[in-house]
Amino acid sequence: MRLIPYYISAMLMVLFYASCNSHQSSKGTEKDIIAEFDGEAIYASEINTIIKQELYDELCRIHEIKKKALEQLINVKLLQKEANKKQMTYQEYIDDYVNAQIEQFGIDSLLNNSISLSSKESKS
Repeated sequence: MRLIPYYISAMLMVLFYASCNSHQSSKGTEKDIIAEFDGEAIYASEINTIIKQELYDELCRIHEIKKKALEQLINVKLLQKEANKKQMTYQEYIDDYVNAQIEQFGIDSLLNNSISLSSKESKS
């Protein structure tokens, strides 16, 4: 999982290099060549064709990560606002909520709810 930023960086560098040469004609001039293998030229357009879908998929994943982080931050801010209304700290508010849930439904219900939420998050 920690390799994803490096992988994305490498892909973006290749794409950046390729885009710097994109003003050249697509016929395959010398400047479009980004590597040679066994005397055969490898063109930027070939790389772009291969990685186009992967880059799109990675950008979609990044968007989803940011979306989840935003939702979490909004939830924390909402809880903090509720805690402030009751003149409590965030942690006191959370502790009170958990204790109230335990009193109302019992510890087993709270654990089952937590497990159910965890499995839903792992599926998405």
